[in-house]
Amino acid sequence: MEEKKKELIELEWSFFQNVQNEGGRADCQNNPETFYIMRKSQFDSWNAPLIDSYLTDLRNKTATGENPVAEKYARMMEYTAPQQFLALRSILPPLLSDVQHTITEIVQIQLNWMDEYVRLYPRLSSRNRIVHKEHARIGETSFETYLQSELSTYSLRTLTLYLDYVKKLRTENSNLVLITMTHTVQYYGYKNLDSAEAYASHCELK
Repeated sequence: MEEKKKELIELEWSFFQNVQNEGGRADCQNNPETFYIMRKSQFDSWNAPLIDSYLTDLRNKTATGENPVAEKYARMMEYTAPQQFLALRSILPPLLSDVQHTITEIVQIQLNWMDEYVRLYPRLSSRNRIVHKEHARIGETSFETYLQSELSTYSLRTLTLYLDYVKKLRTENSNLVLITMTHTVQYYGYKNLDSAEAYASHCELK
């Protein structure tokens, strides 16, 4: 499974390197370490069927010459840069109703989990994206917008597995956001979210 996660990250990094920005390369395109931590933390939180299905998605995109990361950023612009998005809307693949419905269900569950994360870890979460898109300023990407845009690049097969997975976690009173963020802070050297929150609070007091 670790080899599959490695391939996922390598494929996504390759797609990311080919994203064309209006103002030239973004700083994050020159930061593979941060990219690795963010994506590895996410994939460490997924189950095996979801990993396998998403890997199939990316392999298929590679074979057809599509760039799902570029598509993700283009879809974000509907909320971050609505005027510029008008020029891109017609070239983006349409989303079927089943896809849209599944994305909406996943996003709502994840937003509830993200709200819980913010309540439990206010200092740490202040360093993350703003949660809800209605609270974001023009040009600011919320967690909701980012997640919705990324999910829009997944196949219906992968989305269905994703929805099944988050529903299963919910019945177990687990929180995928907390699981993912735990992996993230551990990659940065913290024991858990509590220790990362304590450090963030200490830094604010200085």
